[in-house]
Amino acid sequence: MKLSEGDNHLISARQGLAICQVWTRPDLSAEQGAKNARQMSEYLERHVLQPRSPYRGVIFDLRRGPPVFGPKTRETLAGFFATAARLDIGIAVLVGDSPIQVLQFRNLCRDSGGRADVFDNEADAVRWFGAAPVSPFASQGPKGSKNPPR
Repeated sequence: MKLSEGDNHLISARQGLAICQVWTRPDLSAEQGAKNARQMSEYLERHVLQPRSPYRGVIFDLRRGPPVFGPKTRETLAGFFATAARLDIGIAVLVGDSPIQVLQFRNLCRDSGGRADVFDNEADAVRWFGAAPVSPFASQGPKGSKNPPR
């Protein structure tokens, strides 16, 4: 189910997860890209990162996204990740082939202090949410999930 979209992103919901797909738009300036990151983050904070949220987590799918992000986008993402950590909402980041993208998001996940990790495929990310404790009132996901790739 589609929830929101911007110039270079689409937010949808599936199986209790908010899925945020981001893609590269060479015609967008760095400033426009940062603006879209703020728009995406603000939507997710207002509608997903809420106490007693119906969402068990967020998947950021950056496999078609920019290979690197700048300081303004990092600041926006760090705030989003910190809010998710405070509310104990997990974030899985699907990365592409860019080593810089992988490194930047690994650092962001590590620095967030929350349940956040980097994955290279969607199946592992979805399994990770199933294995993570969501809340004492939620049903437990499948047992025996693999640890996320490092």
